[in-house]
Order: sequence, then structure tokens, then C-alpha cells
Amino acid sequence: VIERWLARDPDIRSAVKQVTRLGARGSAAFLRGDMMELASCMNENQSLIRDWGGSGEAIDRLVQDCMEEGALAAKLAGAGMGGTVIALGLNLPELEQRLRNRGYENFMRPSSQPGLTIEVLE
Repeated sequence: VIERWLARDPDIRSAVKQVTRLGARGSAAFLRGDMMELASCMNENQSLIRDWGGSGEAIDRLVQDCMEEGALAAKLAGAGMGGTVIALGLNLPELEQRLRNRGYENFMRPSSQPGLTIEVLE
């Protein structure tokens, strides 16, 4: 994918622009609490990444398993090669159990944490 980007492959360049737009749409959906729109953005993002060759067989299988077990969305997490996806679902304990039944073992659940705090010293 990197080589295609550096070679100015128009398909890769177009897909990266689409991913950027999806990120903005997904972020806005998240802030509005629109999980169905967020799920749509995540799934479209994963399709683009898969189609340009940036996903891989193991990730594609994990994404498919997440979706078959009830996730609203699942996509590659990070820059790839780590074997990690992020899944969005309405019942995460049930989704996790179903995936455990398929043999998956490692799960992380992020929690809300305070963000950047700026203190002005006088």
C-alpha cells in the first residue's frame, strides 16, 4: 500500500480521501450519539482498507466473526499488522462471550477518561 501511495496510485489516493471523510463523519456521529451512523462509517472504512490490500486474511476473518456474532461494526484498529480490531456493539458482554466461544481470548474495553487539562498559572 505504501509503495502504491508513493507511486501516486489514483485508487489509493482516492481511498485515503474517502477514509478521511469517513473519519470526520464518524466523529460527528459519535458526538451526536448516533451509533448506527458510526457503525456505517466504520464498516465502510474497513471495506476500503480491505479493498486496497491494507487488511489481511486474519483481520478479515476476525471482522467477519465479530459481525456474525452481533457486532454493529468491526474494523482494523491502528495501522495494521497487530491482529487487532475494534468492534461496536449494543451488548458487549454477549459479543465477547460469543467470540470467546469461537476461541478468541484477548479483549480490551476502553473506558472514558478525562482528556487534556490546561491550567493557567498566574
